[in-house]
Amino acid sequence: MDREILFRGKRTDNGKWVEGFWAILPTDSGEPEYTIIEPVDDDICLWHRPPVDPATVGQYTGLKNRNGKRIFEGDIIKARQAFCGELLCRGVVEYRNLRWEVPEDDFVVEESSLIEYEVIGNIYDNPELC
Repeated sequence: MDREILFRGKRTDNGKWVEGFWAILPTDSGEPEYTIIEPVDDDICLWHRPPVDPATVGQYTGLKNRNGKRIFEGDIIKARQAFCGELLCRGVVEYRNLRWEVPEDDFVVEESSLIEYEVIGNIYDNPELC
């Protein structure tokens, strides 16, 4: 399965989330600039590159929740069996052991028609949900 490579990060200038390509750019001051490069208009190669907090950058898992929202590293999810609604796990999505997991529950996050995911927050905006 080909997976879309995409990252998300929280802007340092206004606190909003952006999605795109993760980059560390050199600056005249010698301090690196951390950014998520967002395509604005592919036809004319127009890009937006807001500064982001590198601690908030997470990679897209390639999966979406039941409402079509992308699931990123650092998201807090609930996973349920689709046919009966039984809770399978609740926790933070991390990349470990060469796969996406919710480590506290030993749960592998993967594509399946038998599992329904719900993103209930993320570790940056909703640490109280951890």
